[in-house]
Amino acid sequence: MEKKWCWRCKIKVPMLNQKELQLCIEAREKGKEFVVKEIKKRNIKDFEWLEEKLYGGEKQRYFVEMYRAITGFMEENNPNAIWHHSIELYGPDCPNCSKPLRTPEARYCISCGFGKEGLNKDSQPLILRKKESFE
Repeated sequence: MEKKWCWRCKIKVPMLNQKELQLCIEAREKGKEFVVKEIKKRNIKDFEWLEEKLYGGEKQRYFVEMYRAITGFMEENNPNAIWHHSIELYGPDCPNCSKPLRTPEARYCISCGFGKEGLNKDSQPLILRKKESFE
């Protein structure tokens, strides 16, 4: 888990790696017991909030609660937003403004325009055109 700028939410949020996202997906499928087991495994002491918010029949709720358990980011309550909080959807951080590129194949930084100046000469993704900037 790493905090990065989310283009959808317009704030820095905890982004999940592939393994953590898979845990959220499993929680959606397996339910409350799976979430509680993971909380205990992670040794999270104060999880009474979880008991109150998990209620039967709402699989998406388990998805959200697992995200909250992994990240500690309690403000998130929209399962659709969490799908955008996967680090693999984004490219590396822009060396100029530090926001992540919108995709791994981005041709320039949409936030500050870094890389746009050389776009006409070489249309490869920015990370391939300016490797030295990302090292």
